Amino acid sequence: MLAVVAAGLCLVVPVEVSAHQLATNNGMSVILHVNPNDTPVAGGVSGLEFYFIPVSANTVFKLSDCHCQVRVKDGSKTLVDAPLGGMTSGQSQGVANVTFPRLGVYAVMVTGTSKSGQFASFSTSYELRVDVWDSSSVSASVKLERIVILAVAVLSLVGVGIWQWRVYHPRTKVT
Repeated sequence: MLAVVAAGLCLVVPVEVSAHQLATNNGMSVILHVNPNDTPVAGGVSGLEFYFIPVSANTVFKLSDCHCQVRVKDGSKTLVDAPLGGMTSGQSQGVANVTFPRLGVYAVMVTGTSKSGQFASFSTSYELRVDVWDSSSVSASVKLERIVILAVAVLSLVGVGIWQWRVYHPRTKVT
């Protein structure tokens, strides 16, 4: 019975995954950070922040000197293919806002070429797993459906537990 309960909990307990990824190509390291709260969400806007760190101390990187492009793909379908926008907090950071339509794994690619020749062209890629729905975008009927499914799952687990108890602890008749 304990195994059944443990298996059931594995289905409902969320697992947190880090959303920071590092990729390096042609002398440029690029860190991908995801907002909100390091968790990409389906059905709502997720901010993809890119931090550019040249491998060589002699290389200077400024987003304003880069033809940086971000592409986000869902299988063969391209969701975003656009220039990387700047952030106000630094010159070596860029951001792209993406709305992931479903849960799943997405391919994220960033390419860059220097306008002035300060750094070599680079291309980095990442796999980004989206495991969470944006709760603000989920309708009340979908929330109710999820509650009903969870209630059925819990009642099923309780029923299996009772059945197991009766199989292994049969009632004895008193005469």
